[in-house]
Amino acid sequence: MTVGKIVRPQSSTKRIAWMDISRGLAIVLVIIFHSVSEVDKQFGLPEIVVDINNVIAPARMPLMVFLSGLLMGKSIQRSFTVYFGGKAARILWPYFLWSIILMLIVFVGSDPTAFSMDSVLAGLTYMPVDHMWFLRDLFIFYLLSLVLKSLPRSILLILVGVLLVAAELIGNMQLIRFTYLYLFFCSGWAIAHKRDQFESVVRSRVILGICLALSCVLPPIVLHFGDVRYSVIFLPAVAGFAVLVLRFSMCLDERFEWLKYMGRNSLVYYLVHWPVILVLVHAFGVMPKTLDSLLLVFICCVSAFIVCFLAVVCCRPGGPFGFLFEFPRRRQFPEDIDASPGRGRATY
Repeated sequence: MTVGKIVRPQSSTKRIAWMDISRGLAIVLVIIFHSVSEVDKQFGLPEIVVDINNVIAPARMPLMVFLSGLLMGKSIQRSFTVYFGGKAARILWPYFLWSIILMLIVFVGSDPTAFSMDSVLAGLTYMPVDHMWFLRDLFIFYLLSLVLKSLPRSILLILVGVLLVAAELIGNMQLIRFTYLYLFFCSGWAIAHKRDQFESVVRSRVILGICLALSCVLPPIVLHFGDVRYSVIFLPAVAGFAVLVLRFSMCLDERFEWLKYMGRNSLVYYLVHWPVILVLVHAFGVMPKTLDSLLLVFICCVSAFIVCFLAVVCCRPGGPFGFLFEFPRRRQFPEDIDASPGRGRATY
């Protein structure tokens, strides 16, 4: 063994690779979903395109929070300063900053007079702008996990499951979405120290068959019921599809470096893609002659990927624009790399 060189076990390297690829695939699904939904909202799309978009939609966010929970094993054991500081710098800071950026884009593009202190406070707290709700909820997930870390994971999963059923009965959509995703987050956390065993289970033919069967149920469910993204009844079908994505990620190799790159920089892609899509859709909406709606979806997707890639390159941590995605800190903790979203080997 070479002195001074850290050698990773081969299984660990593969594990990190498929997790990065899974995050990359989730981000691809997010960008496609938002491109289709925004174009359909403004210009209309063929029904078959909307239906396919609704079928792939339910597994995106559960997959992302599950992967976040899967990296909680070591980070939750850090000191409060390191743990909270990393989450505040990498989640809370970009949440506030990009919420304001999005509010400026939305209000200026629609009704500038609606931009007020009250609307800003609402957008930063209980009414997040567009996709920013996810970072707010994710930050709360991390804080809740810190408070509940002494509780056995099995008990925590039961409690969250009960809360999810209660939220479904109450009918509060924000509470349903929060508890639904927190259940996936806690599921990842519950097996954070057993990732090798989890990978073996996911690779088994029995689990593959079960997940295929559950996933096959999803298209007719969506065609009949419509949007089932956070429905408790159809959670098993969504979980089956999410596991299939994980299984597919494990089958991909080094030729898909671009997916791993997207996964390692998932926070940047998540934050930047939506403003790009909004601006493009608005710009084409005011043009005298609009393009074909399917072509516009393609343009939105490609433009979002390109701009996000440029944002990653130009806004690296420590650079002049790094503050856009991480609060500048004098001291960087190595633990942040394992536990915080989006930069390096981070996830959300």
